[in-house]
Amino acid sequence: MKKLLSKLTIVAAAIYFTTSLTAQTAGTLTVIYTPTVPSTATFYSSPRHLGAAWIETSTGTFVKTKIKYCGGNCDHVNTSTWATASAGNTTGADVSSGATKTSLAPITFTWNGTNVAGTVVADGAYNVKIYEVWNHGSTTNQLQTSTVAFTKGTTASTVTPAATNWLKNVSIIWHPAVTNGIDESTIVNPVISVYPNPTEGIFNVDFKNATSIKVLNTLGAVIYEEKIDQLTEGTKSIDLINFTNGIYFINVSNGINSSNHKIILNK
Repeated sequence: MKKLLSKLTIVAAAIYFTTSLTAQTAGTLTVIYTPTVPSTATFYSSPRHLGAAWIETSTGTFVKTKIKYCGGNCDHVNTSTWATASAGNTTGADVSSGATKTSLAPITFTWNGTNVAGTVVADGAYNVKIYEVWNHGSTTNQLQTSTVAFTKGTTASTVTPAATNWLKNVSIIWHPAVTNGIDESTIVNPVISVYPNPTEGIFNVDFKNATSIKVLNTLGAVIYEEKIDQLTEGTKSIDLINFTNGIYFINVSNGINSSNHKIILNK
């Protein structure tokens, strides 16, 4: 009997260990960053620049492309190590793409924790890779790739690495869709509408299925927060008149899932 119990204990431990290794927490990763200009950079046509951003594992295995912006000439993006690693996943419905950037404005994107096939990937250590090109040449500091590590799991986290001479105001925010170990990712995401946008200071947030509203600056700092008593529909008026012009981010959450929206303050 003791021998049988020992075997059962070993099997149970093995099942638990395997399950722990393969946990797949759904959630939302919000990435905010601002490109800057290296002191040694020579613009092809100032301030135009190309760029890309993607998610990979901590060992460099490609997961999903999130950003690709380039004009008619995408050579430096398409021939980069990212394009090779992505095996062609440089476009698609889940990729924010567009023309070559003509300003050094803040950039933001979200990731839902899935790979190209739409499957939630295993919890663990991952990287956000950000690739920038200021010139079609290959001289020093014309091409830069930044790596920011984060952990995908059941615990919320925020990573704010120090600025470099080609990237600043970086915030990597992971918000898991798990409460008390129970996967509640099937709860409907909050629905929001923000207007007017741009705003001169006062704007409205229409919401459904929400319990809180936050406003964050490009550094990821919360500058406004309000709790909502229950999951109902409503409208909140928010005043940013005392803040400086620029881009801000509205985060509406129901405690499990969240929705994000960008707003421009231009007084």
